[in-house]
Amino acid sequence: MRTNDEINSGGDRPDRVLTLDEVCAMTRETKATLRYKRHKGEAPYLFKIGRRLVAYERDVAAHIAARKEATSRS
Repeated sequence: MRTNDEINSGGDRPDRVLTLDEVCAMTRETKATLRYKRHKGEAPYLFKIGRRLVAYERDVAAHIAARKEATSRS
């Protein structure tokens, strides 16, 4: 039987959960900007654990890659 970590990461390693501050550092955007973009559906997938907004590292990386792809097409 597979553990939750194996299920979440495809077996290699558990996916890191990033705090909002860490997401801000990766995307170079402010907390307010990320909250606004979340409201509009334009931010990486953010969810709550308790009262804190967090994101999986893979989701943030995929969002950055998608933005890069979208801007290179223009």
